[in-house]
Amino acid sequence: MSDRISQIEAGIQFHAPLLLDHVVNGRIARAAGNASNYACPHGTYKTRGIERYVAIGVATAAQWTSLCEVLPFPVALRSLTALHERISQREAIETELARWCADRDAFELVEQLQRAGVPSHLVSRPTDLFEDPQLQHRGFFVTLDHPVMGPTPYDGPITRFSRTPAQLHRPGPLLGQHSAEIRRWLE
Repeated sequence: MSDRISQIEAGIQFHAPLLLDHVVNGRIARAAGNASNYACPHGTYKTRGIERYVAIGVATAAQWTSLCEVLPFPVALRSLTALHERISQREAIETELARWCADRDAFELVEQLQRAGVPSHLVSRPTDLFEDPQLQHRGFFVTLDHPVMGPTPYDGPITRFSRTPAQLHRPGPLLGQHSAEIRRWLE
């Protein structure tokens, strides 16, 4: 018996609802982008600055009400508390939200939305991760002295075990640095 499974076998189960919808209703699934059947609005929105975005996903009536308290949606949109109502007006909601986000600072916007109870997060750049409070608290990044780059932060261990803590001891190798050792090991 094999202990391996193909990615197709593991992932095909996610296609079952789409196949069933086609067989029963004759609908052919189309690319959805960031759209969701479980949240509206649901997507990433450009904010002020170069390549700055926030992700927002509103699934419940309470979250929608909270978003409406922060964002001055037109009255016709504010009344769409049911998910199916918001989905039917997805384009108008997305347009208003994109317009509203465009002139705001991403960090301030996410803080404001989260404080109001709206599920949102900054779409982080890799460099943003060095300032992430949770990663700092965990001591995730480990600085090691690289022979060419000097002191360089490396991703630390993802999991921590109390009795067998993983620790980084040396930086990444230079090109071909351990070729002789590997060749001897393979012989």
